[in-house]
Amino acid sequence: TLFRSTPIEFSQELISMAQSLGANVSDNKKSIRFTLKNDQTITFTNLPVGYYLQVRETAPGYAAYVNGIRTDWITVQINKGTNSDINYINRLAPATLKVRKVDEDNPNKPVSGAVFRLYKTVNGENQTLFTLTSNADGWLEYTEANAKETEMSLENGTYYLSEVTPPPGYNRMTETVTVTVSDSGVTAKINQKALTVQAQSRVYSFSLTNKEGVEVAFQKIDGYGKKISGAKFSLYKDYACTNRVDMTVQDLAATEAVSDANGKVAFRIPFGVYYMKETQAGDGFEDNPTIYML
Repeated sequence: TLFRSTPIEFSQELISMAQSLGANVSDNKKSIRFTLKNDQTITFTNLPVGYYLQVRETAPGYAAYVNGIRTDWITVQINKGTNSDINYINRLAPATLKVRKVDEDNPNKPVSGAVFRLYKTVNGENQTLFTLTSNADGWLEYTEANAKETEMSLENGTYYLSEVTPPPGYNRMTETVTVTVSDSGVTAKINQKALTVQAQSRVYSFSLTNKEGVEVAFQKIDGYGKKISGAKFSLYKDYACTNRVDMTVQDLAATEAVSDANGKVAFRIPFGVYYMKETQAGDGFEDNPTIYML
């Protein structure tokens, strides 16, 4: 496609040239599709200066690399008097991965709006490969140049899938999924516990769950109505307050919630019975020993 802020129509000259090279032009004249064999090239000339050319390669079962970077898309700016070479290198991907988000209590209910990232560790640093959001059917999809995809072609190696933002009305999934791709297939584990992975040809899929929850919010004030910041609260499963419970605070897993400048304390928890106590008073105040049942 050619674009500045949005895709534009190809000129008749470019369309004729593309067709002469065996390429297919879309009905709206905004994209050109062509097929290349190994080591085959295609050249487009007289492209409009100042625009951007965006190229996407689709090679089922293969992972595409440009300049050593794993990507299906590449964008180049068209400058006067310069040439741009785009060289795709394809490596056989032993697996194509699909992941679906569903309700923990009702696995037949898809959950939309969860944001994940799939990453791998390279030289000690986490490198994000895909940022994904669950769609209306629960499938995690990524968007590149207005195209939505649910399938990820992966080479052999170890990958990690973590939830960045929970879906509306649900608690965040705090565990990281370890995905291992090998010549024999795909495995997925959470804390060493294996997930059920469905395999169809070289396409592998599994489901992840979220549990519905409720947001709890209140304000911490003194006897005169003054807002108190910095007070910390924790939740427990037992009245003796020995078994602490994780909560979701600002979309992150936490073991305590802290009152802000307005004295507000807010967190999200699954449905159930809990016991809450103040673990640290605000500056200049004494601890409140009261245990509250939620």
